[in-house]
Amino acid sequence: MTGRTDGHVRSGEFTATEQAASLQRVLVNLVALRLQGKQAQWTTVASGGGALGGHLDELVDDLGKSGDRVAERIRELGAVPDGRAPTVVAGAGLDPFPLGEHTGPVAARLVADRLRTVAGVVRAARDDVDADDPATADLLRQIVESIDRHASLVGAEAEQV
Repeated sequence: MTGRTDGHVRSGEFTATEQAASLQRVLVNLVALRLQGKQAQWTTVASGGGALGGHLDELVDDLGKSGDRVAERIRELGAVPDGRAPTVVAGAGLDPFPLGEHTGPVAARLVADRLRTVAGVVRAARDDVDADDPATADLLRQIVESIDRHASLVGAEAEQV
Protein backbone atom coordinates (compact mmCIF):
# COMPACT_ATOMS: atom_id res chain seq x y z
CA MET A 1 0.00 0.00 0.00
CA THR A 2 1.12 3.49 -0.73
CA GLY A 3 1.06 5.83 2.26
CA ARG A 4 0.11 9.48 1.92
CA THR A 5 1.74 12.22 3.90
CA ASP A 6 -1.47 12.85 5.85
CA GLY A 7 -1.47 9.31 7.25
CA HIS A 8 -4.31 8.00 5.09
CA VAL A 9 -3.86 5.13 2.68
CA ARG A 10 -5.22 5.19 -0.84
CA SER A 11 -3.75 2.56 -3.06
CA GLY A 12 -6.34 0.27 -4.55
CA GLU A 13 -5.40 -2.33 -1.92
CA PHE A 14 -7.54 -1.20 1.04
CA THR A 15 -8.94 -4.47 2.42
CA ALA A 16 -12.47 -5.07 3.67
CA THR A 17 -11.06 -5.27 7.21
CA GLU A 18 -9.38 -1.87 6.80
CA GLN A 19 -12.56 -0.45 5.27
CA ALA A 20 -14.60 -1.72 8.23
CA ALA A 21 -12.09 -0.18 10.66
CA SER A 22 -12.36 3.15 8.86
CA LEU A 23 -16.16 2.92 9.00
CA GLN A 24 -15.98 2.05 12.71
CA ARG A 25 -14.23 5.40 13.31
CA VAL A 26 -17.08 7.09 11.48
CA LEU A 27 -19.68 5.14 13.45
CA VAL A 28 -18.36 6.08 16.89
CA ASN A 29 -18.19 9.74 15.89
CA LEU A 30 -21.75 9.71 14.54
CA VAL A 31 -23.01 8.08 17.74
CA ALA A 32 -21.11 10.56 19.91
CA LEU A 33 -22.36 13.52 17.87
CA ARG A 34 -25.94 12.25 18.07
CA LEU A 35 -25.68 12.05 21.86
CA GLN A 36 -24.19 15.51 22.01
CA GLY A 37 -27.01 16.81 19.83
CA LYS A 38 -29.49 15.42 22.36
CA GLN A 39 -27.55 17.06 25.19
CA ALA A 40 -27.71 20.36 23.31
CA GLN A 41 -31.48 19.95 22.93
CA TRP A 42 -31.93 19.31 26.62
CA THR A 43 -29.75 22.15 27.83
CA THR A 44 -30.41 25.00 25.41
CA VAL A 45 -32.40 27.87 26.86
CA ALA A 46 -34.66 29.83 24.54
CA SER A 47 -33.21 33.01 23.16
CA GLY A 48 -34.71 35.11 20.41
CA GLY A 49 -37.11 32.45 19.13
CA GLY A 50 -34.51 30.82 16.85
CA ALA A 51 -35.13 27.61 15.02
CA LEU A 52 -32.29 25.74 16.75
CA GLY A 53 -34.59 23.23 18.45
CA GLY A 54 -36.03 22.13 15.11
CA HIS A 55 -32.57 21.91 13.57
CA LEU A 56 -31.34 19.80 16.47
CA ASP A 57 -34.33 17.45 16.17
CA GLU A 58 -33.62 16.92 12.49
CA LEU A 59 -29.88 16.58 13.13
CA VAL A 60 -30.35 13.90 15.80
CA ASP A 61 -32.72 11.95 13.52
CA ASP A 62 -30.35 12.17 10.54
CA LEU A 63 -27.35 11.12 12.64
CA GLY A 64 -29.26 8.07 13.87
CA LYS A 65 -30.09 7.06 10.30
CA SER A 66 -26.54 7.69 9.13
CA GLY A 67 -25.16 5.62 12.01
CA ASP A 68 -27.51 2.78 11.10
CA ARG A 69 -26.39 2.89 7.46
CA VAL A 70 -22.72 2.83 8.46
CA ALA A 71 -23.30 -0.07 10.87
CA GLU A 72 -25.12 -1.99 8.12
CA ARG A 73 -22.20 -1.39 5.75
CA ILE A 74 -19.75 -2.64 8.38
CA ARG A 75 -21.82 -5.85 8.61
CA GLU A 76 -21.82 -6.17 4.82
CA LEU A 77 -18.02 -6.05 4.97
CA GLY A 78 -18.07 -9.01 7.36
CA ALA A 79 -17.24 -7.11 10.54
CA VAL A 80 -19.24 -6.32 13.67
CA PRO A 81 -20.06 -2.66 14.38
CA ASP A 82 -19.35 -1.51 17.92
CA GLY A 83 -21.52 1.29 19.24
CA ARG A 84 -21.15 0.42 22.91
CA ALA A 85 -20.64 3.36 25.24
CA PRO A 86 -17.01 2.55 26.20
CA THR A 87 -16.08 2.17 22.52
CA VAL A 88 -17.76 5.44 21.60
CA VAL A 89 -16.07 7.32 24.45
CA ALA A 90 -12.65 5.88 23.60
CA GLY A 91 -12.94 6.23 19.83
CA ALA A 92 -14.75 9.49 19.14
CA GLY A 93 -12.68 12.57 18.50
CA LEU A 94 -15.11 14.98 20.15
CA ASP A 95 -14.68 16.97 23.32
CA PRO A 96 -17.52 16.33 25.78
CA PHE A 97 -20.45 18.70 25.40
CA PRO A 98 -20.20 21.19 28.28
CA LEU A 99 -22.60 20.50 31.13
CA GLY A 100 -24.99 23.28 32.00
CA GLU A 101 -27.48 25.51 30.27
CA HIS A 102 -26.47 27.29 27.07
CA THR A 103 -28.09 30.07 25.10
CA GLY A 104 -29.13 29.22 21.57
CA PRO A 105 -26.15 30.90 19.89
CA VAL A 106 -23.65 29.27 22.27
CA ALA A 107 -25.22 25.82 21.85
CA ALA A 108 -25.33 26.32 18.08
CA ARG A 109 -21.64 27.24 18.01
CA LEU A 110 -20.74 24.18 20.09
CA VAL A 111 -22.77 21.88 17.84
CA ALA A 112 -21.48 23.47 14.61
CA ASP A 113 -17.87 22.98 15.76
CA ARG A 114 -18.58 19.33 16.46
CA LEU A 115 -20.32 18.89 13.11
CA ARG A 116 -17.22 20.20 11.34
CA THR A 117 -15.01 17.81 13.32
CA VAL A 118 -17.13 14.79 12.43
CA ALA A 119 -17.34 15.90 8.79
CA GLY A 120 -13.54 15.75 8.73
CA VAL A 121 -13.58 12.19 10.10
CA VAL A 122 -16.11 11.13 7.47
CA ARG A 123 -14.14 12.83 4.67
CA ALA A 124 -10.95 11.04 5.76
CA ALA A 125 -12.78 7.70 5.73
CA ARG A 126 -14.25 8.49 2.32
CA ASP A 127 -10.77 9.26 0.99
CA ASP A 128 -9.47 5.99 2.46
CA VAL A 129 -12.05 3.82 0.71
CA ASP A 130 -12.72 5.86 -2.44
CA ALA A 131 -10.48 3.90 -4.80
CA ASP A 132 -11.43 0.48 -3.45
CA ASP A 133 -15.09 0.66 -2.55
CA PRO A 134 -17.24 3.10 -4.53
CA ALA A 135 -20.42 2.02 -2.69
CA THR A 136 -18.96 2.89 0.70
CA ALA A 137 -17.45 6.09 -0.67
CA ASP A 138 -20.88 7.10 -2.00
CA LEU A 139 -22.49 6.39 1.38
CA LEU A 140 -19.87 8.53 3.12
CA ARG A 141 -20.29 11.29 0.52
CA GLN A 142 -24.02 11.40 1.32
CA ILE A 143 -23.30 11.55 5.05
CA VAL A 144 -20.82 14.41 4.59
CA GLU A 145 -23.38 16.33 2.54
CA SER A 146 -25.95 15.89 5.30
CA ILE A 147 -23.51 16.95 8.01
CA ASP A 148 -22.42 19.98 5.97
CA ARG A 149 -26.05 21.01 5.50
CA HIS A 150 -26.67 20.74 9.24
CA ALA A 151 -23.47 22.68 9.98
CA SER A 152 -24.73 25.47 7.75
CA LEU A 153 -28.18 25.57 9.37
CA VAL A 154 -26.90 25.33 12.93
CA GLY A 155 -24.06 27.73 12.18
CA ALA A 156 -26.60 30.34 11.08
CA GLU A 157 -28.22 30.02 14.51
CA ALA A 158 -24.84 30.72 16.14
CA GLU A 159 -24.77 34.09 14.42
CA GLN A 160 -28.06 35.25 15.93
CA VAL A 161 -27.84 37.37 19.04
